[in-house]
Amino acid sequence: MANDSGGAARRGMKRTAGAVSSGGGILLAIVGFVVPFIGNGASIALGGFGIVLGIAGYTLGARRLGTAAVLLCVLAMFFGLAASQGFVPGMESFTPRE
Repeated sequence: MANDSGGAARRGMKRTAGAVSSGGGILLAIVGFVVPFIGNGASIALGGFGIVLGIAGYTLGARRLGTAAVLLCVLAMFFGLAASQGFVPGMESFTPRE
């Protein structure tokens, strides 16, 4: 019986670590949505690292949060790409013009 409580505690710690990892990925997705409004261009690195954190969270047991982190980061990357090319109304293109 003592081994069961240790296993349950370990699973709980893994899920907590997964939730923290996925939460970091969601936070990076939010930052990825905000960065194009500031005018610094698209940040693909934030989205990529957020996807890695979401996958880690999914692997550690936070299935829904991990999936949400990956999807939000992919959407943030596409939004940043669209904003940097001038496809978002009210935002200028970030590409240099010659």
